[in-house]
Amino acid sequence: MTDNPHDQAAMILLTRPQRGSERFCAILRKHIPKAKILISPLIDIEYICSPPDLSDYGGVIFTSVHGVELFKNHDVPKNMPCFSVGPRTAQTASDAGFFVRTSDSDAVAMVKMILSYPNFGKLLHIRGEHSRGDVAQYLSKNGCPCEGLVVYTQTAKSLSTHVMEAVLGGVPFILPLFSPRTATLLLEQITPAPGSHIVAMSKSVAEPFYKFDQFGMTVVDFPRSDEMLTAVCNAYKATQRLETRADDD
Repeated sequence: MTDNPHDQAAMILLTRPQRGSERFCAILRKHIPKAKILISPLIDIEYICSPPDLSDYGGVIFTSVHGVELFKNHDVPKNMPCFSVGPRTAQTASDAGFFVRTSDSDAVAMVKMILSYPNFGKLLHIRGEHSRGDVAQYLSKNGCPCEGLVVYTQTAKSLSTHVMEAVLGGVPFILPLFSPRTATLLLEQITPAPGSHIVAMSKSVAEPFYKFDQFGMTVVDFPRSDEMLTAVCNAYKATQRLETRADDD
């Protein structure tokens, strides 16, 4: 058994908002039941308005499941079109009563998809206060009228005491990171131990970590939760193999 703290078994640290982290944790436990998983959200979602009246719009845009969840238990106009990114957001929108057109890639691909359709009339982008790029502005400049509406805040949170204790103990983490802001907030509070592994939803999420050379790094091919799940499981299994070799030594 090694005495090197960097050879300790890696913990998986989930930093998404609470509900998203709990969902992802439940799925992870089905695939890697022995993994040690900590949940410590770096962002808290708080809704700041009621669902808007959609009668003046030809369609709605959702770039996050948080926007869709505002419409739970709310009457959506029949056959109201919506455009979304990712299968989970699409399924949640469909369950809420929207007629969904989705991009499994990213917001850029979704915008291209929207512009390829005949004009739906004015669109409404439901979003949080922190958003990369201005979807509504870009669409409007390219001939598709669109307004943006901020419906929730994304308040930064501190990492939990348990996480900070693990950091002080030199425990490496497997870190699934789903947004550039979460990556930035994480590095404002800690520098993960050598031997940690970053699993990034996109290159923009991974970018703050490129200056370090002590981390493993996986950037998924497609920004989807199932891709992140596979990458996290693979990273965990790789650390288990390393731990086994260390024990054999």
